[in-house]
Amino acid sequence: MTALIALSIALVAVQAIGAQAPFVPPAGWTAARPPQGMLGVWVHPGDTAFHQNVVLGAERTQLSAAQYDKQAIAMLSRGLNGFRLGADQDTSTCGGQPAHYISYASTINGREVLYEQMTTMVGNVEWFVIYTRLMSQPSLPEARAALTTLCGLHENQSIARPQPQEATPPPAPEPEATTPQPSPYATLAPFPDAG
Repeated sequence: MTALIALSIALVAVQAIGAQAPFVPPAGWTAARPPQGMLGVWVHPGDTAFHQNVVLGAERTQLSAAQYDKQAIAMLSRGLNGFRLGADQDTSTCGGQPAHYISYASTINGREVLYEQMTTMVGNVEWFVIYTRLMSQPSLPEARAALTTLCGLHENQSIARPQPQEATPPPAPEPEATTPQPSPYATLAPFPDAG
């Protein structure tokens, strides 16, 4: 594919809210068709055995952010083969917005997979981004930096379908918007078809 499709459904929201998108994907990554219930998927170009990927989603909830995250960890521990929780801590994204970061691992088809997940609550919607890679693959700084761009959208903001275009580099994270170091123990299967 000659042109990179790097902005998905959520990114046209920039028009609705000025300069802030709900999430900025890693620069140079290719948009893929998201699974049902997800807002976007981006895959790292050039991977052969396993496509490192970043997934964006949102879920309406009546739970608090802390309750939602606790429930999510419990569901992951029951649903993922060989689940191991690594980092589990509060942080911030989007210039100081409260967020929660977890890393976890599981085994898929005999391979150890590492997940890094950032969540933030906006109104009664929990927004999340999950960066997934094989344990044997290097952690890519552009993917980890993209986790810190998660802002979500408020209820009065809309999401429209974008025209295919190239991604802009993610903004430099603010000092308080740091992503914790990945843990060797870190929700989605690989996305081998990036088109």
